[in-house]
Amino acid sequence: MQRMQKSKFKYSEPIDQYERDLEDALNAGMYVSISDLEETKRFFKEAAKNYRQFQISKPVTTRVNGGDLAKLKARAQKVGMPYQTLLSSLIHNFVEGKIKFTV
Repeated sequence: MQRMQKSKFKYSEPIDQYERDLEDALNAGMYVSISDLEETKRFFKEAAKNYRQFQISKPVTTRVNGGDLAKLKARAQKVGMPYQTLLSSLIHNFVEGKIKFTV
């Protein structure tokens, strides 16, 4: 693909095709400046921080009926995983709406 216009930018090193495509998009006006850059930066920085915090496993302490725990451990052993992993998976699937619960 032949470039139509000379670059407005000066580079100390040659640029690759991806960088040329970005430059072409900038020159074509496909990207525009935003008026509230600092506020937008803060927004995305906070979003990234919150995302990382949600990805961290948190310890939980709860009381479980002894019989239920024994059954949970037996089922986990059948499928070849630690019972804590099975319990975490059950909680995850429930909160994601993949498991229905009725009272």
